[in-house]
Amino acid sequence: MPRLIIDTNIWLDLVVFGDPRVQALRDGLESGHYRAIGTHAMRSELAVVLARPQFGLSDVQQQAALQQWEALTEKVDVAPPCNLSCRDPDDRKFLDLAVAHRVDWLLSKDRALLAARKFALKRFDLHIGTVEQMLAAETRGQHEGITQPETPIQPEGMPQPQAMGVTGASDTRPTQKP
Repeated sequence: MPRLIIDTNIWLDLVVFGDPRVQALRDGLESGHYRAIGTHAMRSELAVVLARPQFGLSDVQQQAALQQWEALTEKVDVAPPCNLSCRDPDDRKFLDLAVAHRVDWLLSKDRALLAARKFALKRFDLHIGTVEQMLAAETRGQHEGITQPETPIQPEGMPQPQAMGVTGASDTRPTQKP
């Protein structure tokens, strides 16, 4: 069972927008094929992002999204800092946890995290990539060699929101970091 760290933007795609590009990931999490791990700090970051006015989510919708995160994530303690640098200090928690728990993939579309992929793979055998890259590697039956995007990091034309238990969200996703 592949173990994953999932960043906030991808959680938004999973629990708010119903992005079809992450449906296979959602199916895998629900079936137990994948195991996501996260910390209280990661959940708190998601809660702050869900409350932003640009998403137009009611308190009930925000709680529904957080309940989905809870149901799909194994909670673990904060990890000690690893020796892997990242341009964005807010992304450290994802890298530290991924290294400490020796996960198979850190899933992100954040450019600062994706920029660390080559060093992370070489130094820690940590794969950092998009959902599409992980699924492509899984289809090939391997992880090795996934160092460059096989699909665009920021694809044009975001899908219309298709709420998954959270209705009324407007598709005003940030293109970089939440």
